[in-house]
Amino acid sequence: MHSTATPSPTQTSTKAASRPKLRPVISALFFDAAGTLIDTAEPVAETYHRILGAHGHPIPVETLTARFPRAFAEAGDPDFAGLPNGNQAERAWWRGIVERCADAPVSDPAFDALFTHYAHPDAWKALPDVEHTLAGAAAMGLRLAVVSNFDARLHLVLEGLGLAGHFELILTSGDARARKPDPAIFEIAMERMGLQPHQIRHTGDSHRCDAEGARNAGIAPFLLDRPQRGLIEFLQEVRHELRK
Repeated sequence: MHSTATPSPTQTSTKAASRPKLRPVISALFFDAAGTLIDTAEPVAETYHRILGAHGHPIPVETLTARFPRAFAEAGDPDFAGLPNGNQAERAWWRGIVERCADAPVSDPAFDALFTHYAHPDAWKALPDVEHTLAGAAAMGLRLAVVSNFDARLHLVLEGLGLAGHFELILTSGDARARKPDPAIFEIAMERMGLQPHQIRHTGDSHRCDAEGARNAGIAPFLLDRPQRGLIEFLQEVRHELRK
């Protein structure tokens, strides 16, 4: 009768320590949209001034320049639970921002004109480092997605700017009924693409929404800080990780 020796705890721990550690392999990149891939074609305050003024709400550009960042920062989250559609919730959220900027209720035609303006691709521009980055990522065989606090307009904008075709998935908070930094929007994107957090790197320009949001979902972030840390630097870091 043969007996098999049971390895001692010391032997077991030594073997475990000697095993090579498996490094995570990056297979996908997630991108924020506004401020990361695209920006408004003209300053927001100038657009608001022109369109609201044409509809009976004259507000100086200087006033709108001062009010918009505060209105945006204080807006909270859309009422996804209280409205039947995520895009309706986003639209209502934006109306609140516009009315904070106006410091008064605005007419339906005024808000409709402003909201519709930003559905047009010519209201936006692709940032200079975008095409090179997306082409480089595709050449590396990486899967690409957009995960953005936006609404249905983003699909039209990216299509019109010739960017949509680079992405396997474009997921907005209107689609997901969740906004970064809530990990739910990242989790939905991962589920749709069949990915795990360690396979992804996410980049964006917001510390709260993109850096903290990605970490909340277990994804390593790259926080943009142009011009020192743009998309070119993001791709260089990903390439360096893959070569380790």
